[in-house]
Amino acid sequence: MREGKIWVMRRRHYRPMMIAPAFLLVVALTQGCDDGASSPLKMDSLTNADYVIGDGTYSMTNGEFRQAVVQGSATELVISVSEVVAFGHLDDDNEEDAAVVLVEDSGGSGMFYHLAALRNDHGKPKNVGTTFLGDRIGKPTLVIESGDVIVTMRMRLPDEPMATEPSVQLMRRFQLAGGDLVVARN
Repeated sequence: MREGKIWVMRRRHYRPMMIAPAFLLVVALTQGCDDGASSPLKMDSLTNADYVIGDGTYSMTNGEFRQAVVQGSATELVISVSEVVAFGHLDDDNEEDAAVVLVEDSGGSGMFYHLAALRNDHGKPKNVGTTFLGDRIGKPTLVIESGDVIVTMRMRLPDEPMATEPSVQLMRRFQLAGGDLVVARN
């Protein structure tokens, strides 16, 4: 037998018979199947997603949300998707999810950092939990491991002024629980 062709015996002669189009279709469809996973999340989709912080929902455009603090004011609330991102599995649905750090600047002296968890909803990010990390913390890092988001960041001691550079390294493990992103219990 030769590969790619089916040989049929007719009147003691061997003739190659082309594979039927229906068989080709079945093979093509079978080879195109995957395990049900949808498209992976990409940075572009994360920078254009909706995020919930407190009671507000903020729709990002190219990684940013802008709105005047008071109508007619030059002072703006700016929320940005930072470059601090991790991809991994937050649940057991076999879809790669994500976690990002959001930075909130309301025009005052503070820079408020939030951790947002996003599930992969058929290739689109869905913010399923957000929690406050701190004010003017050192640049955090993220890792998703065993369904938890591990954040490493620098903080200040409780008695240090906010003008002091954060110097105390802190690691926190967060997990999704009942629609919230909470500190994990070890």
